[in-house]
Amino acid sequence: MDVKSVGSGDKALVYLGRYLYKGVIQEKDIIACKDGLVSFRYQDSKTKKMQTRAMPGAQFLWLILQHVLPKGFRRTRNFGFLHSNSKRVLALLQELLRLNPLKF
Repeated sequence: MDVKSVGSGDKALVYLGRYLYKGVIQEKDIIACKDGLVSFRYQDSKTKKMQTRAMPGAQFLWLILQHVLPKGFRRTRNFGFLHSNSKRVLALLQELLRLNPLKF
């Protein structure tokens, strides 16, 4: 992994926000970084309502870094027949291989 220093505080959060995968957290949802606490918005998975949370910067970064893949790994759902735009190809493959996904 290639790790470079980008400073600390707000500048580091803005830099990190640009390179995060969509779905983890967007830059606009990081509200503030003050007194060592990061405040951010997120959507509660149960209620689907936006919530606000504050936590120490190190804990926030730990949550974000859990979504970083190890070197050499790829996010397969974005490629090939598993891509969301490939439903026809997936159906054709299932037909050719005589697979019925409803049986599994």
